[in-house]
Amino acid sequence: MATEHPLWISYEQDLRNLLGDLDPGERAEVLAGVREHVHASLAGRAEPGTDDIQAVLDELGPPEAVAQEAYADHRPTSGSPRRRASSSLARPWVPVVIILPQMLGLLALLLLSFAWGAYTVVETSGPSGVVSRTINYASSALPLLMASMMSVLPMWIPVFVLAVISNLWGRRHTLMHILLLPAAAVLLAVTPDVAWVLGGRAGLQAGAWISMALVLLGSTWVLWHLTARGLKRSHELRT
Repeated sequence: MATEHPLWISYEQDLRNLLGDLDPGERAEVLAGVREHVHASLAGRAEPGTDDIQAVLDELGPPEAVAQEAYADHRPTSGSPRRRASSSLARPWVPVVIILPQMLGLLALLLLSFAWGAYTVVETSGPSGVVSRTINYASSALPLLMASMMSVLPMWIPVFVLAVISNLWGRRHTLMHILLLPAAAVLLAVTPDVAWVLGGRAGLQAGAWISMALVLLGSTWVLWHLTARGLKRSHELRT
């Protein structure tokens, strides 16, 4: 069934979150109407595929547009704590402010990975005069990961609070905000260790640089994408 497809489940959940300020009965009415439209559009197709469902969702428009139309037709519940919190945290400053602790956290992670990434090369001579070299990597993934998590925790807490309370992002983008710093910490901690096991000294150096490049490039794109989406959503709610 179309309503059991992951595309529809994600769409419906995002829409449900965006309609959180409506009266529960009116919210259920809007969701039922959207679901009925999906069923009617797919009528006659025994097993609609991903392309079919995506086409219907594209026709409906993004959840933000559907929610905006629903708010135009229904009055939000006034005076509720959630309504007041959502209104104050749907302003244009929220997407900008929320990236500041994330940037500080990423900087702390990169500096920590530099400080923790030292290694030494020990040379020993055998009876035949052959010199063998052993690389002692100063860190391991577990202590580095623990230190990383502790260093970014003060920056991660306000990110978590703002992302969850604000209604500028749907569920998927809220998770991207919440998981950005933990994912960067895991990547910086684990990648060099894995590369050290696979490639020795050369692998260690390559793994360290690759993990830092991935964190820099990936986090830059994620933060830009989330900030642009939050600013757009804030503008839609204010117009």
